[in-house]
Amino acid sequence: ASSLLRNPIILGILAGAAWRVLGLPLSGVPARLVDSLSQVAGPLALVACGMSLAGQNLSGTLLPALAISALKLLVLPALVLVAASLLALPPLAIAVATLTAACPTGVNAYLIANRLATDEALASNSVTISTAFGTVTVGLWLAAIHRLIG
Repeated sequence: ASSLLRNPIILGILAGAAWRVLGLPLSGVPARLVDSLSQVAGPLALVACGMSLAGQNLSGTLLPALAISALKLLVLPALVLVAASLLALPPLAIAVATLTAACPTGVNAYLIANRLATDEALASNSVTISTAFGTVTVGLWLAAIHRLIG
């Protein structure tokens, strides 16, 4: 837990959240820097994730990564949809919660696994597989939500 709390990724997320909650302005050079970094962060993270696959034995993690991806892309959004419906949330809230749950596994999973030096191949495969299949499943969830809640 202490290693996770000292993780620069977690610290950055917490610092950004605190900045936002405090309502502090961001302008000038710092704003341009943050904007520039935000545009390349996702693609660079996926490239780093893919590069980490070099030299990895993927066959040992392929089935678990497929299972994790199925849970993330199919089971989690279904559970969120059911829970949000049972809580009688407004349709927009149900749609937002379900689509958020339906998004592919974020690259942070790989970055944390890498930082903790455990299961990098599994995390990388999960990110890659869920990103590939997420292009289809997110669209399917969007269609299902539209059909169910209008």
